[in-house]
Amino acid sequence: MLPRCGSLCLALAAGACAALAQPAPRLAGTPALLEDPLEGDFALAGDLALTTGDHVQFVLHYQDDGSCCLLDIAGDAACFYRLTPDGPRPIGVAGKLPTPLDGGMRRFAVLRKNRRLAFVVGGQVACRGWDSGPAGGKAGYVAGEGKVVDPWVQPVEAIGATDNFMREQDAQHMWTPLTGQWEIQSLRDDDQAEEMEADKSANAFSYQCVAQDGPAVSVAEQALWFYSDYRVEASARSLGDGAVGLVLLAQDEANYLAFRWASAWDTGPRGDRAELLEVVGGQPRVLAEKPGGFIPDQWYRLSAAVCDGRLECAIDDAPVLEASGVRFGAGNAGLYAEGVDRAFFDDVAIGDFEVFREDFTDMARWEPATGEWSLTNGGEARCAGGGMLASGRPEWANYRAEVTVVPGKAKVGLAVARQADGRAALFRLDGGKAQLLAVGPEGETAIAERNVQVRGAKALRVAASVEQGFVRTYVDGEPAVEGFLDGCLTGGIGLYADGGKDARFDDVRVAFLKPTQPAQVTREFAKVSDHPEMAEWAGSRAPWVQPAEMKPGATWWTKGDYFGDATVAFKVRFVGLRDGTVQVTLNGEPERPEGSVRLVLTATKESKVLKAQVLQGATEIGRGEVELASSSCSVRFARQGAHILVSVDDRSLIESRLTAGGGTQG
Repeated sequence: MLPRCGSLCLALAAGACAALAQPAPRLAGTPALLEDPLEGDFALAGDLALTTGDHVQFVLHYQDDGSCCLLDIAGDAACFYRLTPDGPRPIGVAGKLPTPLDGGMRRFAVLRKNRRLAFVVGGQVACRGWDSGPAGGKAGYVAGEGKVVDPWVQPVEAIGATDNFMREQDAQHMWTPLTGQWEIQSLRDDDQAEEMEADKSANAFSYQCVAQDGPAVSVAEQALWFYSDYRVEASARSLGDGAVGLVLLAQDEANYLAFRWASAWDTGPRGDRAELLEVVGGQPRVLAEKPGGFIPDQWYRLSAAVCDGRLECAIDDAPVLEASGVRFGAGNAGLYAEGVDRAFFDDVAIGDFEVFREDFTDMARWEPATGEWSLTNGGEARCAGGGMLASGRPEWANYRAEVTVVPGKAKVGLAVARQADGRAALFRLDGGKAQLLAVGPEGETAIAERNVQVRGAKALRVAASVEQGFVRTYVDGEPAVEGFLDGCLTGGIGLYADGGKDARFDDVRVAFLKPTQPAQVTREFAKVSDHPEMAEWAGSRAPWVQPAEMKPGATWWTKGDYFGDATVAFKVRFVGLRDGTVQVTLNGEPERPEGSVRLVLTATKESKVLKAQVLQGATEIGRGEVELASSSCSVRFARQGAHILVSVDDRSLIESRLTAGGGTQG
């Protein structure tokens, strides 16, 4: 919530830690270091015994000069810090350990993934942090009065698992039923099932739960106990009433998170609705709910994702529910059914998920790149005079960032794709002018600008998206300016203010864009000679219409229509080995080539220089050339808004603007 102007302001340094239970600590002794060095993301796990008043410290990324990331546990409170030669700096919010602290052994884990830190005791998160310091080094601990038993480091790689259940009915598989009766369904279940052949069925295999009154949970064996920050998706249908759903962060059969979706025909108190559940000790607690159930005997695509203590779910790609404050830190992914005669699941996918939310209860995840920043008592960030407040990771790519800002009398802005040296794309509001700038150590360069209606006292929702170097910006949902910034591909975010002391920022959100799905036709039959009627669409050149005359310069057109933004990505080979041209068309039609946008690539024998020309109709709108390191290269030819972009081996070559367009892609 945005407070009234003039509210009390509490000054905090970057990384300030709210509600600390103890002063910022130093190492309480020489740490016992584990043998293996830390590389990438990991989970430091083992057993821990504490009683009230005990003091234990864990060190991560420990360097020779004593700098490290420190987890300090004093009594029932814990918090993350970054220790440097200049002293300790809190990088998280203090939290309390699950009680009781009676000296009994409990499993613990210190998780690090994508700079996010979590201390988990008995499966529950005690505190979280964000570490932007150096990686590498070693892990260790200072036991103090507590006891640390058999600590070890589990490397954590990227999460990725899929299952379409295409296997024999009794074959081994990746699923472990925790409750309920689950089995592989090898063929369809309708009246024609006895006549079906598995190799000719469009949907011959699935995983089913049968005749289950209470909750039934099956978890994926590949999704292990240390899995965190991930998404699980599955196609699901139920033959009758009951509920279907997905499971996240499962500890065992009685402790997990669930996305539960009940039948629209269920008239019970939990029927005809979607719910996010936190199940602890077998007892469900509703975190969020929304009316509306599924229609039995129909397939739906369900997804549920968790990151940084936030839970989100969707049905057929439409967001449905979200919740925060999740207590579990890591665990298995799985499938859920309840009160069903038979429920079917198919095409399961489990993969990494990341989201970023900030309401400024603290500034643990932010660093003031320039200027002096503070927090108001209403939970907003404020800058005195001017500066940039930065967060995120340099690896962030293809995302949309949003922030609520009250400009006051200052220039304000939102930076995306920001790197450590300060290079970024900055969307700036200067009174009634919206500007898109390329900024860096050498200064700023204007890319685009236009007049917008902005009132200084009003809270504005400012947004910017970056995708393959193309930036779009918005004010209160309305498009503002857009443009392409060469080399501006990845990086974190920044909040910008210049002049005055009234600018305030709140409710920062970063959502990552789904990868663009390529247009393709699945080849259903291995031998087209067995099915000649399928030869045209089932062959390897299925998406293309063969030219009437096969001669140099003949054009292969796609069969589909592609409206709006579109990208053609392809490889060019034999550059320098022969003379030749390649022509690719966007927004074109065979009968009306004059309205198309064409990329013409020209190669010359014994030269590694590839020349490029972009034509709109007969008019040249862009030209460039690049010298290649080898005889082949990857080319990307894209339309984004009114812009045409050409890149070679991920290097920008041409950026030009259109005056009109639409239609098909060839």
